[in-house]
Amino acid sequence: MVIHGSSDKFAGLYSAADFRAGLHGTAYSYAVYRDHSGENKETDAVTPRTASALFDAGMSIVTVGADADNERLSAFITSAGKALGVTAGAFVNCHYSPDGHGLDWHFDATHVFILQIEGKKRWQFSRSPATPAPLFARDLETVRQPEFAAALGDGQKWEPPTGSDISERDLQPGNVFYMPPGTWHKASALGESLALTLSFYPISFTTLLSTAIHALALKDTEWRRDLEEFNPLDTGAIGSAAFASFLAGRLEEAAGVIRDMSAEDLVSAFNHVRATPPLRDLVRDSTLLTRVRSAQKSQGSVLKAR
Repeated sequence: MVIHGSSDKFAGLYSAADFRAGLHGTAYSYAVYRDHSGENKETDAVTPRTASALFDAGMSIVTVGADADNERLSAFITSAGKALGVTAGAFVNCHYSPDGHGLDWHFDATHVFILQIEGKKRWQFSRSPATPAPLFARDLETVRQPEFAAALGDGQKWEPPTGSDISERDLQPGNVFYMPPGTWHKASALGESLALTLSFYPISFTTLLSTAIHALALKDTEWRRDLEEFNPLDTGAIGSAAFASFLAGRLEEAAGVIRDMSAEDLVSAFNHVRATPPLRDLVRDSTLLTRVRSAQKSQGSVLKAR
């Protein structure tokens, strides 16, 4: 869905000057490009010194948590969340793309609002989600792994749309474009493009259940114990039988916790999740952001290896 607005609709909210200032701030930035096969690839952290060269080479510069040092964006996220009835898990990224470049096909697990700030960008997207209520974002490299599709079952549209299943829109300054979770999409700048991606995480039953279990059961030190102590994959360490026995004990306790749980407990968990500070408030430290992205890349490598 595209909401049209005047070219000055976002005047004063964000600009190319704000983007450049953000490169010197605490937010984490990286470059993304399409390789010879069209798949998205990322670089390590971008600095003010390297950003221009990477941009000139055809890479989009992405700033994660663009509101980290920008009070206007921070206030905007809060007001937008209230207007939409969403109060938890909001964050905003900035995408600065050179002519003809942008991200290739992928889908996100969040509600996504694209705010076109400067320049124009062409968006192609699927008419229906790849899968209802996805748990995570995925790109072509991941969904084409046989292990991925096999783990999640049949009937999912893991391949991006083709032909008449593709819709297309050109965004101009002042336009807002909304995509529900799981929507396949790709974008290419028409000239230089500066856009913000405002995302809101859905609150699922799984989220409520895990939150309630944390609140009710994690007073037990055994539930907080580092499972790596067992080294279950190392046959030279503590035997797997001890590890299995430990897990069996925790499962029995978990069954009791869930059995005794009430709907009121989940209502409390829902209120807690909605009141929890958004992700952006937890990752303002650029060092933490770097660690988070490194961990995400490591997890992707493990999945690929499997």
